[in-house]
Amino acid sequence: MAQVWLGHTRDDVAETFLIRLGRASGLDGLARMAPLFRRDGTTWARPLLDIPRADLRAHLVARGIAWADDPSNTDDSYARIRIRKGLEGLGIGGAAIAHSAAALADARSLLAEVMAREWAARVTLQGGDLLIAAGDAGPEVMRRLLVAGLRIVGGQDWPVRHAGLADLMARLAVGGRHTLAGCLVTRKGATWRIAREWQVVKALEVPVTDEWDNRWRLRGPQAPGLVVRALGGGIAQCPDWRAAGLPRASQLAGPAVWQGGALVAAPLAGLGPDWAAELRPSFAIAPFAH
Repeated sequence: MAQVWLGHTRDDVAETFLIRLGRASGLDGLARMAPLFRRDGTTWARPLLDIPRADLRAHLVARGIAWADDPSNTDDSYARIRIRKGLEGLGIGGAAIAHSAAALADARSLLAEVMAREWAARVTLQGGDLLIAAGDAGPEVMRRLLVAGLRIVGGQDWPVRHAGLADLMARLAVGGRHTLAGCLVTRKGATWRIAREWQVVKALEVPVTDEWDNRWRLRGPQAPGLVVRALGGGIAQCPDWRAAGLPRASQLAGPAVWQGGALVAAPLAGLGPDWAAELRPSFAIAPFAH
């Protein structure tokens, strides 16, 4: 696996902390950036997070190694540069801020372990929907489970914004059906369901050999012209769709095999016994392990 080293230093940690503090970030945002992470088949490393920027430059100067400075590093229109100059003027050292960010990163790691256990105990998979059993879970546990579930079902790279999430949780407190981040979220008693929103996927079409909605693969007898689209109005051709136990809204946003305008199979709705709908193996697995 390829590995790329990034030059973020202790000063970057401090500056990022203050930028995110200004955005009212919580624990996840204020915690120190990860020293190692994987994305798109590449490992990214930040080996200099404990090294001051000045020490790195002194090291390079002593060895006659040149480097390139980004012109934006002197542009006051950027918040990071204003914060950098502000710290210098106030005499606040980046080391103390970076230490706090590192401590928050440790707390975040511990919280991730706790949340992984909560996920295993409370979240189940039904078709492509996630069901969260609230039970005696506190509001912060439910908030984090909901954030993770929305990212998984909605296929988002980043968590939803705080304001949108707070509004969703307030509405879920009285029940009903609500949408956010490409998902349909409903509450029935103590169970919260996160499903894909049909409006988001209704125009999505791929060849039957490709992955659909970044999570589904359809397996069955191949034929020319077969594509995967959302079931949508094709549910009228699926007399046994209720037997699957999935709500109608979830079925509408589920994968189906089409040939032109003809519905060939809808595995989640019980149509087409020779076809199966398979979720990507990593779907809904260990969302807090990062």
